[in-house]
Amino acid sequence: MAAGAQPDGGFARLWEDHRQSLSPEGFRGVDFDGVDLALLDADVADLVHRELNGGLDDSGIACLRGCIADLETRSFP
Repeated sequence: MAAGAQPDGGFARLWEDHRQSLSPEGFRGVDFDGVDLALLDADVADLVHRELNGGLDDSGIACLRGCIADLETRSFP
């Protein structure tokens, strides 16, 4: 989504569903292949919040790409 664009209602609903759900017990405080899942979740939460409140700037998009790269290059059970 371009910076400043408003996300559709579906994205906001998905985010609210995620916020209301609990993290699986087995993933709290867990580090997989050098990625702390709680920290990754917090980073993504910040990015979603920023997107819902005006859109991601270039640094936000770069951070999102880094999160995606972490997920793509690691082996999670």
